[in-house]
Order: sequence, then C-alpha cells, then structure tokens
Amino acid sequence: MAKVSIKGIIIGTVVMLLLDLVGGIALMIALGGASLYELPQEGQGAAIAEFAHSLPYLTGSVIIGLLITVLGGYLAARIAKREAYLNSGMLGVVGVVIGLFLAEGLPLWFNAVAFLLTIPAALLGGHLAKGKPGNA
Repeated sequence: MAKVSIKGIIIGTVVMLLLDLVGGIALMIALGGASLYELPQEGQGAAIAEFAHSLPYLTGSVIIGLLITVLGGYLAARIAKREAYLNSGMLGVVGVVIGLFLAEGLPLWFNAVAFLLTIPAALLGGHLAKGKPGNA
C-alpha cells in the first residue's frame, strides 16, 4: 500500500465534498431555487426537496459532480506524486462508496449515471495530473 497516498485521497475527497455542497447551492440559485426561500417557512422544506428532485437540478448535479470528481482525481494524483491512476482510481472508489449512502430516494437514472461515471471521471483527473512533471 506504499503506492497509495492516503493523504491525497483524503484531501481530494474533502475538496470534492465541499465543492459538491457549494456546487449544489450555486446550481439551486442559478436555476431559480433561491425563490423557494421566500415561501412560508413551513412549506420551504417540501418545496426544496421537490426542486432538488427536478430533472434540471439532477442533470446539473450530475454534470457538476462529475467535473468536481475529475478535479478530485487530479488532486489525489498530484498530492500522491506517484501512481496517478491508482490514487485517482481509489478516490473514485471512495466517491462511489459515499454515493451509496446518499443514493436513497434518487431516481435510478441518476444513480446509474453517477455510479457508472464516477471512477472514470476520477481516472480522467489522474490522467490530467499524470501529464504534469513529477507524476508517474
């Protein structure tokens, strides 16, 4: 396991989680979801949950999430400074495991796309990092 950078995988995962949170909020605002907060407080929760399951929001979430996963894979590989594909792939596996805990209640198409493309997206990040000097 000397080839696996736990530090790189942890940092890449934390950055991904933070950016996913920020990206989700930004996507909600961009799609007009901010107006949901103008509703009476007792109706906000249900309206936000419904909005978060809408096709535009879920589609945007998949796209933004995969781009963030590419970045996470890149970071894991760059921090590791070795075995770019191994470390970025491990980050992708961690992403899938975390996704398993968050998948309940989401549409099948969303989960299928997310689970099928998470590891390849992370590996793409590793590939981009591999092109930089110092990564094998």
